[in-house]
Amino acid sequence: GVEKGAEVQLEWKLLKCAFGTKERVLRCCKLMSGDPGKNIAIALGRKEQGNEAFKQGDYKKAMVAYHEIYMYVHGFSEGASSNAMPGGTTLPVSAEQMAQIRELKIAHHSNLAICLLKMGSVEKARDNCNKALAIDAANIKCLFRRGKCHSQLGALDEAKADFEQVLAQQPDNRDALREMQTLRTRFASHKKKEQKRFAGFFDKLYKEEETIAPATAPAPSDVVGQDGDIGEPITEPQPFQPTDVCIANHVSD
Repeated sequence: GVEKGAEVQLEWKLLKCAFGTKERVLRCCKLMSGDPGKNIAIALGRKEQGNEAFKQGDYKKAMVAYHEIYMYVHGFSEGASSNAMPGGTTLPVSAEQMAQIRELKIAHHSNLAICLLKMGSVEKARDNCNKALAIDAANIKCLFRRGKCHSQLGALDEAKADFEQVLAQQPDNRDALREMQTLRTRFASHKKKEQKRFAGFFDKLYKEEETIAPATAPAPSDVVGQDGDIGEPITEPQPFQPTDVCIANHVSD
């Protein structure tokens, strides 16, 4: 029906986004096998190709290989029905195969992230790290790479949180320790700049108050009464002496 048609169209758009051209998508689809084991083996080969290209500094070529990993491991579910639909996640695989597919999907996103980071597409790199961490929230490589992305984007608190998660798992991780040291320096510099900025602001505020204060100070008559009396006794208090005769006589009795 309409829902299935919309699902196929969405799958097609996602594939075109990943692989760039219709011809490339169709070529990869033809190469795909209904055998999960064969597809996993091909995906592992693409991962190795991407790694070699990355080592040589050819990040675009590496990205092409890493993209193809997704094509070969997409469309499988553990214990799914055998009624397969093209583009759907309905092909059944064993628990062991599903674990391999899961790792390959993480590698797909994580390795794309490092390529994008090298090429300066930091936000896209961070997005791929998020996708990998949605599969495995404790993945050290992805946490470290996302921390690097956050750091480059100026999100220092988020970067610190990611590096802390790495160090919670690997306290001696030198890369994470080095990044944390860099963050401490940046935090200190940021704090110093903020203090200087606010100090200048308050200095300016105090100067303005000193300039305005004499003109707005209340006149003496606003505080002290018109006769100069502010309600305090001027001489020593005198004992009470009744002046009324009747009262005086009554007291004397």
